[in-house]
Amino acid sequence: MNLSFSILFASSSLVLASSCAPKTTLKSGTLDGSSTESTGDTSAELLYPLGGWVDTCEEAGGGIGAFGSPRAGGSRKHAGCDLYSTVGRPIYAVEDGTVLETYLFYCDTDALVVKGKHTGRVIRYGEIRSGSPEKHGVSPGDTVKKGQVIAEIGKLSCYSQAMLHFELYSGSASGGLTVPDNPPYQRRSDLINPTKDLKQWRADRFHK
Repeated sequence: MNLSFSILFASSSLVLASSCAPKTTLKSGTLDGSSTESTGDTSAELLYPLGGWVDTCEEAGGGIGAFGSPRAGGSRKHAGCDLYSTVGRPIYAVEDGTVLETYLFYCDTDALVVKGKHTGRVIRYGEIRSGSPEKHGVSPGDTVKKGQVIAEIGKLSCYSQAMLHFELYSGSASGGLTVPDNPPYQRRSDLINPTKDLKQWRADRFHK
């Protein structure tokens, strides 16, 4: 094989390999449910947080569980998606990450906050059963793996329907997630609408 042919063959192989390389563009949600691009895992690589098909937050309770639905007589908007289910149902980590904190959240339930290892996103798993992260060996500072049981759905003392309240943040801001003086969601500035992501993860997991 002569030198010029060897160079041409090597160049062609490099172009082909480059064109076949997997892309790592992540479609990240925004408040209005549209998408912005950032670098990280594809959404298909993330996992639906429940082990069975449930209605989306737009369908749950006739829409009351939807992101942006009115709360407190219209004085604020719902900052997450409510996935209606049963008390004690396992909740799975959406991706690998680090547990930032657990604390009392709402109507005698707790919240668990995890920062994603690959996407940098922050997830608040809300309205979980009190003490359930510890029951499953999950505490602040721990690392969790995608698909690991990290908590259980709790029983709200102020509402008859049990649910996972799922909040998603891009990770671009810092500080506490609840910010009462930041209307209309009263949440940190990097809050994003998780509805499209949840639908995609559900479809990927259950092939529907």
